[in-house]
Amino acid sequence: MIRGIVQLADSTELRPHLPSDLEPVLQALLSYRNNILHNGLEWPVERREKFANQVTRWPKGWFQKAESNHKPWVWYMSEAFIQRVFGVHRRGARRCRAAYPAALRSGGRGGS
Repeated sequence: MIRGIVQLADSTELRPHLPSDLEPVLQALLSYRNNILHNGLEWPVERREKFANQVTRWPKGWFQKAESNHKPWVWYMSEAFIQRVFGVHRRGARRCRAAYPAALRSGGRGGS
C-alpha cells in the first residue's frame, strides 16, 4: 500500500510537495493500525515482539509501551507521533493545494 501511495505521488508530481519522511510515517502508522485492527489492544506475544523490532527503525518516541515482566505488553502511539501524522496530512494537503490549485478546484480535470 505504501509503495502505491508513493508511486501515485511520484506519477502525479506531488512527491516534492509532501513531507520527506512520508514513507516512515506511513509505515509506522499502517503497521500499528493493522495490529490494532487484527489483534485488538492486547496483541499476541509474537506480535508484540515483532512490533518492538519494527519500532527500532522509526524515530525514537513515536510509540510507547506498557510492560509486563520487562517485555512489551501494550503498544500505543505517542502524542508526538499523533501530532506528526496530523502534520504530514496538513502540510501535505496545503502544499498540494498550493502546487495544483486549478486541478484541485476542477476535480482533477484540469482547467478552471
